[in-house]
Amino acid sequence: SPSTFADASGNFALQVPASFDACGERLLLALKPGYVSSQYGQPLLTFRGTDVYTGQTPTVEAAGVGVSGHLYFGGTTTPIPGALIVAQREDGPPAMAIAFTDKSGGYAMPLVAGQWSVFTGSDEHLALQGAVADDHEATVTVAGSAISGVDLSAETPNATVSGTVSDEGTPLGAGVG
Repeated sequence: SPSTFADASGNFALQVPASFDACGERLLLALKPGYVSSQYGQPLLTFRGTDVYTGQTPTVEAAGVGVSGHLYFGGTTTPIPGALIVAQREDGPPAMAIAFTDKSGGYAMPLVAGQWSVFTGSDEHLALQGAVADDHEATVTVAGSAISGVDLSAETPNATVSGTVSDEGTPLGAGVG
């Protein structure tokens, strides 16, 4: 999905490819470390060609209860830096928060009260460190006190899959993703 960054005043411009025409409605979410993004009340956009949407105001909510831990290679204490960590609320209104691991594999993210699933995010961030997601997640119940030791793991890949992308037997060139 397309993404962009906001400036210091919160202003943003998001470029959307023409291929989004067939995607129907899309929810516009703002994500910022240290904040929670509710999926309720956010702009819902329908792309039809060259539409221009102005004045969109996705919102985030300041969060106050810290959840922290580390991301390690499975079965070790070898840290995985630079990885995306995601938390999704499992009760109440749907919401999410993000953090990135530091050089020691540590992360911290403030959340709001509720039950949350915490897991590794994008495989692209893990691949840069030679890791793949192991599909494990941690479940935490956030109340009034900080929660530490919410450690996660990712695996070192040990198998390779390769081949040729083709269209009815004709190999396709570079740029296929």
